[in-house]
Amino acid sequence: MDDSNPYLAPRSGLGDRSRSRPRLDRRLLGALAVFLLNLPLAIVIALRNASGDAWIGVLLGLALLGLLGVLVCSISERVGFTMIVGGIGIALFQVVPILHGIAGLIALWLTFAAGLLPHPGQVTTWPAGFCISLVTGMLLMKLSMGLGVLLLVLTPPRWRGLATRVIR
Repeated sequence: MDDSNPYLAPRSGLGDRSRSRPRLDRRLLGALAVFLLNLPLAIVIALRNASGDAWIGVLLGLALLGLLGVLVCSISERVGFTMIVGGIGIALFQVVPILHGIAGLIALWLTFAAGLLPHPGQVTTWPAGFCISLVTGMLLMKLSMGLGVLLLVLTPPRWRGLATRVIR
């Protein structure tokens, strides 16, 4: 107890600890879970289409997309939550992968137009694999943000446990 003020509470050696886990941990786990949920279709399509050094580019692109998702979720709680909600919806669309196919075709076309593919559909170099996986992933991330915004607007806040909490 401090002798100068008798009304102060005694100091504890333990320190004050938060009773709940930090939100950052849950967002990072959510981002990692959404990334892993969206990975199966990407791996199956890459197994079928990539050959030679293209696998190096595909793996680099997937690693960069995973880091980008974790970074976005760690910077802003609102954007991270929106991306996680939309990413779960995009992962469910893998059952009928129309969105994934359109994004992949756009990525293939852009990669061919940039001159990274010798012939359309032949992904043999690592820059082509990198470009295709990165463009496809970025398009799907944008779709997940749009779907997340749509789902958050259409559902009441109490369904998400946000009735008493403000997200910044």
